[in-house]
Amino acid sequence: GVVHTAAGGDPRTRVEWISRVEITDPTTLFAYSSVDQLQDGRLLVLFESSRTQSWADGLQAMYLQEIPLP
Repeated sequence: GVVHTAAGGDPRTRVEWISRVEITDPTTLFAYSSVDQLQDGRLLVLFESSRTQSWADGLQAMYLQEIPLP
């Protein structure tokens, strides 16, 4: 899974992507559930992932990861 962050401006206009962070291996099943920015500026993502590449196994675990901001 990949998380992209954007910088400033009006969300209805052009977005400037400022970073791209891979939080899982590209072949891993991934679905994000929630993203939040804390008062101290840290960005957290709560996501589901599976250790296998099979949708039959489903998304089996939840992870919380801090995303570094540039």
